[in-house]
Amino acid sequence: MIMSHCHLYPGGRGGEFRDEYGIPGTPAHLAGFLKGAGFAQAVGLAPHENPPDPKELARLDTGEDGLEWLMGHPGVGVGPDAPIIPGATLKPQDPRSLVRVKTAYDRGVRFLKFHAIVMRCDPLDAESRRFFDLVQDLGMAVISHTGGGFWDWPTGHARIEVAFEMGKRHPKLKLLLAHAGCFWHVDGFETAVRACEECPSLYLETTAVLTELGREKWSMALSRLGPSRIIYGNDYPFVTRESVNEEVAFLRSLSPGVARGNAWRASLAPDPGSADLMLGGNIRKLIRDG
Repeated sequence: MIMSHCHLYPGGRGGEFRDEYGIPGTPAHLAGFLKGAGFAQAVGLAPHENPPDPKELARLDTGEDGLEWLMGHPGVGVGPDAPIIPGATLKPQDPRSLVRVKTAYDRGVRFLKFHAIVMRCDPLDAESRRFFDLVQDLGMAVISHTGGGFWDWPTGHARIEVAFEMGKRHPKLKLLLAHAGCFWHVDGFETAVRACEECPSLYLETTAVLTELGREKWSMALSRLGPSRIIYGNDYPFVTRESVNEEVAFLRSLSPGVARGNAWRASLAPDPGSADLMLGGNIRKLIRDG
């Protein structure tokens, strides 16, 4: 199994959160956490650079290279057996972004993290268009925050409607709709599913909303999209082994549904093959095709 959307940064969450694997949020901890939760690999995301707010977690000091920091740790690599698959976190408006994304690709990196709120970035402006055109041409996959946020910053650029438009403008861009359009209690699930229906390179990504949204909605999504368009993510290190086990069990018990009145109800028995796709098979395909 492979878990997506794992945040890594210097110092992790801090020593007060230390557990049997070390300090959560560090590459060493993630490697141990994976084994404990029964996973073989994870997509680990490089820290944000040049923080607009120095109090925020997941940041490096100005001038440091997030991907370089990440790939300097044991267990992080682009080989098939590396426990941590690296993801670069690059801001499209950075004047070096086009060179840096090509450099990341040449190093074997196949995933990028994009966060319109934290980066304070309009993904539909001219600079972003050039950036995502290149990412699309390279065949890299983008894990993109969708929904709202608890930050005191404008959240409009992270709306699911914006990601939907990104999918239309870049029809071959592999875009993982992190939080399925619903982060921080935003109701964007139906729009996220419709975006995936209309844009074949978009994926629903479950981070932080899987059990919260409930079985009926995910059964509906599975029926409309199939298991090859849903990817498991979990916002590590803000999870526990118990919560991850619960989410895995939830996905393994999920089955397609049929509309009955205004609700969806499961119509078939759960398919182990479908769960295997959502729990890693789709990530492996993105890597192979990148």
